Amino acid sequence: MKPQFFLKALAGAVALASAGNVAAVDLNTVPFNEASTKQVTIRLSGATAHDAGILLLLRNTTAGAQICKPNTLDVYQTASKNNTLYYCEGGLNSGFASGNTVASKKYIAILKESDGGSGVGVAPIVRPGPTYSVVDGTTVTRDWIDPTNATVVGTAGSAVAVSGAFSAYTQHLNIVDSVTTTTGNADAGISDVEPARFQAIYNPALTLAELNALTINGISGVIFATPVTKAVYERLQAIQFPVGNVCNPNNASYDGLATTTTVASSEACMPSLSRDLIGAIFTGQITKWSQIKSAHTAGVNVNTVTISYAGKEAAALASDDIYIQRRVATSGTQRSNEIFFSSAGCIAGAPAFLTKLDLRVTENSGTSNVVSGLLADNTADKGSIGTLTNERPPNNSAGYRNVKIDGYSGSLLNVVKGNYDFFYESTIQWRRIAVGGMPAITLPKKNVMTAIVNQLGKPDVVSTLDKGFVDVYGRTGLIGNAVTNKTSIATTPYKADGSNPADTDDVYNRPVATSTRGLTGSPNACRVPVKVNADVQVGS
Repeated sequence: MKPQFFLKALAGAVALASAGNVAAVDLNTVPFNEASTKQVTIRLSGATAHDAGILLLLRNTTAGAQICKPNTLDVYQTASKNNTLYYCEGGLNSGFASGNTVASKKYIAILKESDGGSGVGVAPIVRPGPTYSVVDGTTVTRDWIDPTNATVVGTAGSAVAVSGAFSAYTQHLNIVDSVTTTTGNADAGISDVEPARFQAIYNPALTLAELNALTINGISGVIFATPVTKAVYERLQAIQFPVGNVCNPNNASYDGLATTTTVASSEACMPSLSRDLIGAIFTGQITKWSQIKSAHTAGVNVNTVTISYAGKEAAALASDDIYIQRRVATSGTQRSNEIFFSSAGCIAGAPAFLTKLDLRVTENSGTSNVVSGLLADNTADKGSIGTLTNERPPNNSAGYRNVKIDGYSGSLLNVVKGNYDFFYESTIQWRRIAVGGMPAITLPKKNVMTAIVNQLGKPDVVSTLDKGFVDVYGRTGLIGNAVTNKTSIATTPYKADGSNPADTDDVYNRPVATSTRGLTGSPNACRVPVKVNADVQVGS
């Protein structure tokens, strides 16, 4: 049983945080009360890719974009970061705005559950839980942070300062995960690709009636990457660049991959794999590194090429086997890779990705597990390839580097130019009609969710987020929807600089895709991207 927690008087509900004078909506001063007409509660499950964007959105003070009243946001989060409660006073543009007096104030509570990824941003919206069976034999469970639990309520907060257009807020971190609860059905979900792409991963599969019960809204997209262990990366450099090039590990001027600032780690020195070859690896058509040959030296392959530079002498890898660090079936990153590299889930009979039934394959529950798996494999001198988003660019201590695909890096600039298609438009969905014994989402929840959809993915929010997603080839990570943000697409000739916010040709200021898989506004990941206007620039 959950501990009882009685509603306190709403008078004096807004408390000032001791640091930063933040008017925090603390659970001690405005107790969580889902039954109150003064509170809208939304349970949101699914993709982690937009968690950072949701936080910025709720902090946004820009006129016409205030979901939360500035400086009223409190954030409660478990140690795993899988469960979060965003609690604030309703902003002017939330569809559930506060009044001018204490008695008329209204509050928004968003419970976000991220464990399991995009696929659990779909099934829990149309099927009551809390447990769901996946075709790979695993199960996923929906649980939510318990805002009435004494541990949650009593967790001390610390103020986070104003940052540009984003207001201050109070964060309550590292709450023990055991205080989460399975109470309550999901209201809405977020997925890296649209719900139909997850139809077949559940047992039983989602029905058309269930999918048709959803309102599906396109938001910003996620740019994906293909990482390989550094042990493989430098060998790919050795077989793709001639010895006379500083990008070849056997060149006297090669400076290694110890940091991301070396010449060897630069975009110019990035080796490239073709889309078809990566697909062949993931689907088991290519299983040995020795099957990937040198472009300039006959008889040399990834496994047999000699690596010799200051501090390192290496010949063959510890094993010729290609190891794979992938995600679980419910992951949107995993599904995006399957669609992009093999058309799995789009074309009947498309080759399936290898699973953990193959001893070379590790299925990871989260992005951080892929990162740690690649590091462990690199330490063991194993040759591994993985599935990641570009929101996790490698740092100096990482055991991997991202490769180019068909000659192009996954930079924001290359996505805008149309050189790099490995991105997909994300969606937010909710029930438009009753299904599975759960009611349709109605006012005022619908108003708040619509306000979130209208804002999430706007260029100014995406631009700020992408400052934190910087690889050797520049900013990357997220990209604005080409249809909903058509008027904000950068002008040609494109550049990537960010020094002058007024530059309309700078993709860092206007991080909006020029192509889409959903011209009508409803994304379809199985389609080939098409341009939304004629004013485009391509090439390196």
